[in-house]
Amino acid sequence: MRSYKTGRFFTAIYILVMVLLVVRAWYFYDTTREDVEKIVFKGVRSALVEAVDRIKEELSRDDPQLSIVRNYLTRVETNSDMIEKLSFVEQGRVVFSSDPRSIGKRFDPAEGRSILRIAPSDVLGTRTLYLTDNYYKNGTSHPFTVVATVSRRFVDKVFYDKMERLIFYSVVIPGIVLIFIAWMVRRTIILPVEELEGMVERRETRFTPHFALSELNDLGEALSRTFGQIREQIRALDYMAMYDKLTKLPNRNFMQNHIDKLVEESERTGEAFSMLFLDLDNFKQINDTEGHDVGDRILREVSERLEALLEENETVGRIGGDEFLWLTHRSDRADLERLTERIIAELNRPFKYASREYHIGVSVGVATFPEDGENRIALTKNADIALYEAKRKGRNRAVFFDEKLAQVLLESSRLEREMEHALEAGEFVVLYQPKVSVSGGEVEGGEALLRWNHPEHGTIPPDHFIPIAEKNGFIIRLGRYVIEEACRTIKRLETQGRDLRIAVNLSAVQVRPELLEEIEAIVAQSGIRKSSLQLEITETVLMESFEESVKTLNALSDAGYHICLDDFGTGYSSLAYLRIMPVKTLKIDKSFIMQLDTYEHSRALVQGIVALGHALELEVVAEGVENEEILAFLRQCGCDEYQGYLFSPPVPLEEFFQKCGLGPEPDGAQSPSSSS
Repeated sequence: MRSYKTGRFFTAIYILVMVLLVVRAWYFYDTTREDVEKIVFKGVRSALVEAVDRIKEELSRDDPQLSIVRNYLTRVETNSDMIEKLSFVEQGRVVFSSDPRSIGKRFDPAEGRSILRIAPSDVLGTRTLYLTDNYYKNGTSHPFTVVATVSRRFVDKVFYDKMERLIFYSVVIPGIVLIFIAWMVRRTIILPVEELEGMVERRETRFTPHFALSELNDLGEALSRTFGQIREQIRALDYMAMYDKLTKLPNRNFMQNHIDKLVEESERTGEAFSMLFLDLDNFKQINDTEGHDVGDRILREVSERLEALLEENETVGRIGGDEFLWLTHRSDRADLERLTERIIAELNRPFKYASREYHIGVSVGVATFPEDGENRIALTKNADIALYEAKRKGRNRAVFFDEKLAQVLLESSRLEREMEHALEAGEFVVLYQPKVSVSGGEVEGGEALLRWNHPEHGTIPPDHFIPIAEKNGFIIRLGRYVIEEACRTIKRLETQGRDLRIAVNLSAVQVRPELLEEIEAIVAQSGIRKSSLQLEITETVLMESFEESVKTLNALSDAGYHICLDDFGTGYSSLAYLRIMPVKTLKIDKSFIMQLDTYEHSRALVQGIVALGHALELEVVAEGVENEEILAFLRQCGCDEYQGYLFSPPVPLEEFFQKCGLGPEPDGAQSPSSSS
């Protein structure tokens, strides 16, 4: 009877401990879920509030710069793992979006929940969050909404990672410990008691219990260590919210809070500080071609090199992708120039992995508080403007913000707003530059070149408006317009019995999976042969999205279109691209051709490119030919075709037809320009 009571007593203790473990596990489950909810809620709310403030500030200006709004939305979406898509909505429609496919679609507030009307505990069940505000223009209030689509992949990853740790540390390990305790209790207490009862019944008095108290003490310490590890995991959530997992550097949230503190300190003490916005050059190409393992190693070493350059009261953080932010109390221009030179020199040193060397660069935009911005948002925006200018000037350099840069951006914003009207009003025109046989002198084709005849500013060069169109996505419509005009021109040539190939230039933005379908529809409508349309690309096409671009180009080539590699010899690895891309023609960059009279090494390079092209059974075209001496040299090298001012500059369609030896347009035919 006593043995039965003893067993029942310890069974009750066992059940009680199990209940306590379940309650404790449930407590940590709720705590983990609440922490994840708070992190996601705080991150999305911070992004929405900052986006609304920045957009409101920009749109309330007398001459708002829409490109800044678009660039900002894209940058926030790219650099935030929590946000899958960020859109700007006005009058119920998506005006700007980090996802171009969403532009123009209607947005119903019922599809999401306002960030102001949602508790952190509801954020995991909500896909779309938005924040509405108003900006004032000419005394009139204009409501707008910024909509964020929460990345379910990020939320699930963080939550389930923590759940796995929770189950392991709160259930599995304590369960094993509990079983061990039960076994020890059985072995050291219950069994000796049962043995004692038997001895009493037999009137035996000898009994020596062997109760290992030291073992129970060890178990208590093990339990304490287990629950301590759980607390460490919870504290790790706070670390994740402020530090980058890959590089261990402060992340965007940390840097934003730090900038706010520096602004408050500067306003109190009058001491200035500076922001350096760093963006790695050529990193995306390495990451796409060599893989994310190499890319991650480079990012870690970049972080180590930057940290090694830090001095007292300086901070560097990774704010997303290949972008870094450097904060320093330096404000003297010469001192900052020395700092940027050290940073650029350090990151220009090769990165060596697995017996290979990788070369990157860094572009830097510099802005100083309070001279270049009165708060964090303004300072960051102006540093970003300076960074954009550094990229535009050729990369791997530092640019300091000044008002002239703001004016340039203002001019770009004005052109951006006028583009759509200009296309509809016929201000964009297509000119044609003939491609001529080097050996025979006959016109064998032409290149369609887009020009903007502005009614107030005259002819705007392509290098002014093409980069703007690429950034805002309008290059898709401009590119379609050029292809349509080129196809109508090819049809007219075929009607008059001339089989000439017309080339059009493709931007990296245009080379996407839908391109083949779009071109096929235009070609089918015009009724031309596919081989008469040549598509010219540069190496930058592969730098945007390597695998997707190669797949699209192969599909175009397989469909029968002629692919030409433009500006050959100016990129990082042209020879490697010849092996990857379905190229049929090489076009030697005009910088080599124009230096043939000046530099002897240019002659050797051109001879080598022509020989390489012919060895690979490719046609070779030289652009920028301006005198007979250069033409004679190209003839000696065996170059196939040339184009340049020696024969003709880009000319209107009718003049191009005359240079092709064609007469007036046949009766009933319609010119391309009249049909657009």
